[in-house]
Amino acid sequence: FVGIEPDKNLQVKYPEKKVKIFNEKFENIQINKKFDLIHCSHTLEHLDSPSFFFKRVKNLMHNKTILYLEVPNIKSIISKYCLEEYFIDKHAFHFSENDIRNYLKKYNYKIIKQIHDEENLIFLIKINRNSKNATIRNNFLENKKMIQKYKKTIKTNLEKMKKLKYKFKKLILKKSILFWGAGRIFNVMQEY
Repeated sequence: FVGIEPDKNLQVKYPEKKVKIFNEKFENIQINKKFDLIHCSHTLEHLDSPSFFFKRVKNLMHNKTILYLEVPNIKSIISKYCLEEYFIDKHAFHFSENDIRNYLKKYNYKIIKQIHDEENLIFLIKINRNSKNATIRNNFLENKKMIQKYKKTIKTNLEKMKKLKYKFKKLILKKSILFWGAGRIFNVMQEY
């Protein structure tokens, strides 16, 4: 078992010698081993280069290796309920289904299974040994339209939030309230 976690605050010591944790970024480590399963969940968007990842991870795979890939779905920004600023996270990249498919085609992978919801894109992937020259689809205009719609939606929703804030303040004065999960949405309510 091998783990990669660049956050030094999350260092975990495993007494078993079968467990090796690298407290480094994926781009900075050298592993000379093939794995049966590679799990990459909500990490690709933090890397310096998705292309580097797809080139490099192939060296860790054999013909039967399954790569589990999960990334945030950029299409979540077009939800009519969008309130939070999507582009403020530590994400260097944002992906649509077509963006991931383009990377997989470019670097000769095939999708075994995919599951998507409004928030996440999940793929089970193998190396495609019988690849042909695949056509890469340009997603620029589609992504541009999504971002334009996002800008309008968030502006509208923040205006609604301003109105809700006044109702919320009145409620706070009258009631005792516990706000579980007081993260970004709570911050938005306080700011607007």
